[in-house]
Amino acid sequence: MNSSKPSSLAPEILKDKPRLPWLIVSNDMFYDSDAIEPRHFNAWRRKNAFRTPVHILTILSISVWLMITLGYFGYISFFIPLSLRIVSYIAVGTLTSLQVVCTGYTMLVDPQDPAVTRARQPRNIDYVKIAGGYDHHCEYLNTCIGSRNYFPFCWTLILAGTISCFYTAVACWGFSWYFTCRDDFDATVAFMFNLSLDARSQQTAVCWGIFMYACLCAVVSFSVFNLLCFHFKLWILGLTTSRYLDARDALKYGSETNLYDQRPIPEISLIKKLKEVFTRSSCEHDRYNTSMNIV
Repeated sequence: MNSSKPSSLAPEILKDKPRLPWLIVSNDMFYDSDAIEPRHFNAWRRKNAFRTPVHILTILSISVWLMITLGYFGYISFFIPLSLRIVSYIAVGTLTSLQVVCTGYTMLVDPQDPAVTRARQPRNIDYVKIAGGYDHHCEYLNTCIGSRNYFPFCWTLILAGTISCFYTAVACWGFSWYFTCRDDFDATVAFMFNLSLDARSQQTAVCWGIFMYACLCAVVSFSVFNLLCFHFKLWILGLTTSRYLDARDALKYGSETNLYDQRPIPEISLIKKLKEVFTRSSCEHDRYNTSMNIV
């Protein structure tokens, strides 16, 4: 993948550098297709998530985030009593601001290894050699996750999961009003949308709209916390996402899939890894006690 003569090939490559699309649905088109020659694509480098092309999942994730955030502050929050509503605005607003900061840093920072940047070589398709401490390429944030932005990436997941879980709880609370205290529900909906208290059909439609909002927030919360648990598992295993996926494919297909990585296939079972850690700790403890008895 690496060019043996990057300095001599770079001007020619840069001269013929392709015009990439603004929006893509898959990154695979750059690696294994005739659409763009990899030699030319190597001359291009995304410094941050806001450089084109933008993955469609990035647009989707930002749109969903805006939808549930504006939905809460604009409508769902009115089911909270006024005194607590102000507190919720401050708390949720603070958490949302922190999430924006973490997400923005994750997307804006250049994950490329400084040594590669100083070498001024064309981009290499092998992300592991480009992004410092490469973990994976996040299509939802349109950037590579490495050592420079992994910590804020994890905090982005924690904050997003916590906030969306809170949105789900409040929406479910408001939805339950339709069945438990209909008069309060009708009054709240009439205030939110400037409706008449007798507009039963519109209030019923709003009720099911709140239900759909709660389902959307629940899906977001579950997905984010599931991803967070996955990265916690990787932390225990001591593996990066890319290394874990390579090992999983190797075990599934019976051979090492990454020809450029000749390391032994690591353990990817969390239970076996924990047993191994506890067994090693127990052996070390017994060895220490034996040495102390000898002394």
